[in-house]
Amino acid sequence: MPYGDTWYQGYEWKKLRREAQRELDLRCQHCGATERLELDHIVNRARGGSDTLDNVQWLCHECHRVKSSREATARRGRFRRATPPPLGLGRDGDRS
Repeated sequence: MPYGDTWYQGYEWKKLRREAQRELDLRCQHCGATERLELDHIVNRARGGSDTLDNVQWLCHECHRVKSSREATARRGRFRRATPPPLGLGRDGDRS
């Protein structure tokens, strides 16, 4: 399935949301709120998570925002480049 916003507007996502509304507890799985709920992938699709009921949960807007922010921070940390050598030093630390 394609990634990105268009998938979330398509038939499969709407079908999964309807199924989640019927089968899952309609409250935030972190704080228990019952308003402004959003369907969240427990393991996101970019990391190989599936589009099944056992991999989705309801989160309130605030808890979803916090979880997404933590995931983005973790991704950035994993792919952070090594810092370049200080100016005036070569690749091996020798003066140029």
